[in-house]
Amino acid sequence: FTVGKHLISFYIGSNNMASTYGAAGALIIVLVWVFYSAQIFLLGAEFAKAHGDQRRASMKL
Repeated sequence: FTVGKHLISFYIGSNNMASTYGAAGALIIVLVWVFYSAQIFLLGAEFAKAHGDQRRASMKL
């Protein structure tokens, strides 16, 4: 997460934002970063649920 944030700030800082393509490219980079951040969050939620289900099942035995 933090690495992605630093890469985005580097890209936006080093890119010429005055051009239309530069602004569109920055928007695409931010959208990709949001997508991957959401995927990491959802993967963590799935892992936590599976781990909780497994612990509850072992407690019932």
